[in-house]
Amino acid sequence: WIRIVPDILLLRQVVIEQPDYQWQYQFRYERDVTAQKEAIDALEKFPTPASRSALTNTIENEHCFYKVRCHACFCLQKVANAMVATWAGPPAMMQIFRKLFGSYSCTHIIRLNNFKNLQHYFLQKDIPVAMAGLRTVQCICPPEVLKFLLDLFKFNENSKNKFSDNYYRAALVDALAETVTPVIS
Repeated sequence: WIRIVPDILLLRQVVIEQPDYQWQYQFRYERDVTAQKEAIDALEKFPTPASRSALTNTIENEHCFYKVRCHACFCLQKVANAMVATWAGPPAMMQIFRKLFGSYSCTHIIRLNNFKNLQHYFLQKDIPVAMAGLRTVQCICPPEVLKFLLDLFKFNENSKNKFSDNYYRAALVDALAETVTPVIS
């Protein structure tokens, strides 16, 4: 790939068309955050298992910039919705969230809030909002996602955290609002 305007100082739009494997390669191995974001935006148009894998690996990768990881969550939501007929397994990002923030003894219960690591804080806020946008073939939010979001409220514990969780709870309310789908008549 070629960076047309590396400093991004010129006001112009350049549209680059390349196959999905090249976007995935750019997404995984390019260290420039702007290039990673461009690759994420391009991967939305390629709902394939390889794109799903690349996005999932990036969300789990601690070495990626946190905004890239959060942006990958919302891209994975769009890819999962496009692949809804062929998607196998639990809803996208549920296992990632439980792996990162689930209790060690029972992953269905979320650990105590610990917002010392800002990367994890922003992921903990954005993953439920992205999951709330997932839809089934009937264009409704999957029941396991709704149950998962309600469990996040149920098991939210902030007593030992020195930071307030008001923005996190607000994000959970936004996520619940996102699960509402219009009535089909």
